[in-house]
Order: sequence, then structure tokens, then C-alpha cells
Amino acid sequence: MLDSTRQHFQLSSRSSGQDLYLSLMDRLGVLEADYFDLEYINKDGYTCWLDHLKPLCKQHNAEKEYIFVFCVKFYAPHPNLLEDEYTRYLFSLQIKRDLYRGQLQCSENTAALLAAFIVQAEIGDFLEDTFLDHAYLAGLKLVPSATPEFLDKVMECHRSLIGQTPTDADSSLLDTARKVEMYGIRLKPVRVSSFLFINQ
Repeated sequence: MLDSTRQHFQLSSRSSGQDLYLSLMDRLGVLEADYFDLEYINKDGYTCWLDHLKPLCKQHNAEKEYIFVFCVKFYAPHPNLLEDEYTRYLFSLQIKRDLYRGQLQCSENTAALLAAFIVQAEIGDFLEDTFLDHAYLAGLKLVPSATPEFLDKVMECHRSLIGQTPTDADSSLLDTARKVEMYGIRLKPVRVSSFLFINQ
């Protein structure tokens, strides 16, 4: 799941992708479900989207347990304007995951601002007397490899966000992320011949 938890379902291997998808959406209570879907790793090691029409056994190569990853499939152009609060929350979790995994490609300054919104949402206001250096950021998953200089930028941005509620910080995260040129774009390897891959 987007919050790093797992959901378990007991379905027949002959159940369709749609059966699994509907079971998950029902359990999660997602109202704007069309933005989300499930991914899996195929036998060749590539990430694929769940095919809702095919049986699960025809898509996944696992013998006992099928593992799928819930994620945003269609990125809304203005995610902070989505109607449902829970949907906006799921989008913010996806942005956090994309930033942490290096999938949201942006400038270092933009990454620092996005990270500061995450910090504000997770730990609250910057405390001058307590947060003397960037060590307070150590346990947070912000970017793939954070340098001390980057963490100093995050700290400065975080200092400027005093007073924002977690909901406001998530909304600011979504509004800033949507303006990033690579927002919602996920590069995939493409084979142009039997030996030549591009986008690796």
C-alpha cells in the first residue's frame, strides 16, 4: 500500500484482475478509484499494470502468493483540487514515495521544498530551540540520498512553514509537485530490437 502496509486477499487464481481491484477499492473505501491501480513484476522483471480482464494466474508468475503494488496510475493535473480528502491523502503518499525513490525528477531546490512539506506534515512546526541542526531529519524518508547540504536546505524551507497544519502541508506538497515538469511521468524501458533497450 502507499503507506507501506500490506493487505491480504483470499481469491482464486482464476479470479480476474477486476475481482482483485474491486475487492481492494471496497476495503479501502476509495471513492475516486479510477486514479489508482495495481502493479506487479512479471517473469522478465518488468513492472506491469494489472489487466482487469485476465485471470490473475495468466498475469503473475508466482506459484502461491501474488504480490501487487497499489499506486496512482493516472496523475490528476490538480491533485489538490480532488473532491475526496482520502483521495488527496493517497496522492500525497504517492508523491512522497515518488520523491523518496527518485521517480519525481526535479531540481534540488524543488526537492528540498517538497521534502519540507513532508516534514511539516509528519512532525509539525520547526522548533528553534530543539532543531539546532538537520539531525532531526535523519529518520525521515525524503530523497534517495540526502547530502548534509540538501538537508540544510530542507531545514531552511521547513523553518518557513511554521503554522501550516498537516493537511495544509499535504495540499502544498500536491500543488508544488504538480508543477514539476516530470510530475506523473514514469519512464519505462522500451525494446526496439531483441538486444537494444532504451530508457534504462
